Amino acid sequence: MVLRFIDSPAQADALMPHYQGSIPAALAAFGFIYEREVAWGDMDAMNHVNNTRYLHFCESARIEFLRTQSSWMAEQSPSELVAEGAALAEVWCRFKAPVVYPDTLLIGLGIQSVQETSFEIVHHLYSMKMQKVAAISTATLVLYDFKAMRRMPISEAHRPFLQKFAVDLER
Repeated sequence: MVLRFIDSPAQADALMPHYQGSIPAALAAFGFIYEREVAWGDMDAMNHVNNTRYLHFCESARIEFLRTQSSWMAEQSPSELVAEGAALAEVWCRFKAPVVYPDTLLIGLGIQSVQETSFEIVHHLYSMKMQKVAAISTATLVLYDFKAMRRMPISEAHRPFLQKFAVDLER
């Protein structure tokens, strides 16, 4: 299976580019923090970061999370076809404050729930400039067999990994 999880903290520490700054209290519950500089090109005609960019920022955080905390994609190029993997089933975002250039976003990422074939990732996008959460996004990923074109159950071996990053937050 392509989605193989890292078994030990030493493996994770060796792979994860830890965020080096202090963690804001608003992100203290998250076991994974992704840092993203806001670029001028992320802005739109309304003089704030375009709403679609928030979903791109969350996607980048999810990919980095899965790449560094599991062995998913570890030895694949994006152009390779995979037989099994995680697929995005649903995504939503609540915008709380407009982000403008220049700024740095810290994206706290955690597992909000685990079902039979899917898991939900929550992202809190924290603006360093405003010193508050600017958006909250949730993404549901399903384990999928791309050859058979069907969902796959999350194995008991994978559940401890997902629980390691579990967060209990109100939306």
